Amino acid sequence: MKCVYHPDRDAVGYCGTCGAGVCEACRVMLAGKLYCQPCADLAFAQQEAARTTPRPTPPPGPSLVQPSLLPRVQAPGAVTALVLGIVGFMIWPIGLILGPLAINYANQARDAIAANPMLDGSGMATAGYVLGIVDTIFGALFVLYIIMIFTCAFAAPFW
Repeated sequence: MKCVYHPDRDAVGYCGTCGAGVCEACRVMLAGKLYCQPCADLAFAQQEAARTTPRPTPPPGPSLVQPSLLPRVQAPGAVTALVLGIVGFMIWPIGLILGPLAINYANQARDAIAANPMLDGSGMATAGYVLGIVDTIFGALFVLYIIMIFTCAFAAPFW
């Protein structure tokens, strides 16, 4: 078989795209494949276009990792407020001390959650706040009850 572009020369191979016979002078090796000159120019242009064309950027929108799937971190003070509220509720005499502490820690946790919505523990902070109020009230009532008992005991006439 003869070269398509040089009919007086013998072909050394066939173009991998169009199948035309090519001589030694016309042959182009590209990526280990034999091409004729026009097909090699086309293949090279396609490779360059694929390499230099920027990839499309994804449209703006939600990321692949949704915030709801990320691990949530407890707000500092939320667990402490809840524990102080529960312990103060179970042991009334110290509720007068632990109640205000639970309220303080609950307020700190609520402020931290308001500043960073990725923090968790708003339910614990609210429960600690409510239990802190209940502890303080019950603790105050307990102290008043003790005062009333001592007052009545010492105010009664001994005959």
